[in-house]
Amino acid sequence: MNSLRHLSDELLKESLRNATELKLEQNFCTTLKNEIKKREESSGEKYYESGDMKNTLE
Repeated sequence: MNSLRHLSDELLKESLRNATELKLEQNFCTTLKNEIKKREESSGEKYYESGDMKNTLE
């Protein structure tokens, strides 16, 4: 989703957390997760080391 590219990493993380808490559409949450994974792969780093984000990403 091109519109996610402009979001900072921190805002993307917060968006996923909020989407999960609000139980938004699964497709939207999956899109956010995919963007996070894409950024991780391109940077070679893991963005989220905290326990709640690991659970959210699984």
